[in-house]
Amino acid sequence: MSQDSTYDRLPHRYTEGDTAPAIAGQLRDDGGNPINIAGYQFTLRLERASGDVLIKAGAITDAANGRFVFGDPWLATDFIPGFAQVASIEVEDAGGNIQTLPRFLIDVERRLA
Repeated sequence: MSQDSTYDRLPHRYTEGDTAPAIAGQLRDDGGNPINIAGYQFTLRLERASGDVLIKAGAITDAANGRFVFGDPWLATDFIPGFAQVASIEVEDAGGNIQTLPRFLIDVERRLA
């Protein structure tokens, strides 16, 4: 399974308690063409500053064009303060093959009183 991904908004910065914006992405083949992701599953893992791991299932928004989304919306408890929290997205295709996309960072600022 050879694929590339793009994300709509980088860097990913949130404030504690935020419920938006979502993280949206697209899978493309080596030629830059969208991959049809019908039957795929997406899982986001975020190693939070507290040491635990937030796990969120993704949703397909446009299968034919390879579009998916996480956090539409987020829960108010999903983001806790901490910088450079490591996130990864695991993609499982319709045949059960699994690929982990390159990691990225999420910064979460403390909400001011």
